[in-house]
Amino acid sequence: TVLGRLHQNDGNKFVCGFAKYQVRPCVVYSFGSRGDTNFEAAVHELNPECEIHTFDPTLQNQDKAVLAGLYKDNRFILHEEGLAGSKTVFPNVGPVNTLSNIAASLNHSMIDVLKVDIESSEYSFMEEWVQSAARRGPSVAQILIEVHEVDHATSSRFRQMVRQFEDLG
Repeated sequence: TVLGRLHQNDGNKFVCGFAKYQVRPCVVYSFGSRGDTNFEAAVHELNPECEIHTFDPTLQNQDKAVLAGLYKDNRFILHEEGLAGSKTVFPNVGPVNTLSNIAASLNHSMIDVLKVDIESSEYSFMEEWVQSAARRGPSVAQILIEVHEVDHATSSRFRQMVRQFEDLG
């Protein structure tokens, strides 16, 4: 299933088996929006019972104004925090945290769909998540991740991330 608008540069995501999420409430985390909520709106259209959390510490006031209408629905929750391998503040970005910490703060032990588009922080997020998943991390049914900066210099880091996914099962 394609969630979002086809034939656009960014925003749309391919989700396997979304039909099973259309028949029951679900929890969706969407990290990195840049004010584009096509993915979140498509999830909501297919299942208005999904609880959709959008995380983005980089939103400007004009982005927040555009999103205000969508977030009047209490199923959409906007968090001005990003995702990374540790809790910190990135210069020119804002506050970031680990998936385990964020899920615990929201009292979520299960995330049905985790969308990650975090401009190269996906590597540190993945390393931390794999290390903490067995101990305290939330279960994730499906992850959609956009990987940045894969070239000859970073290909070993990318291969390591793929192996980490495989290790998670």
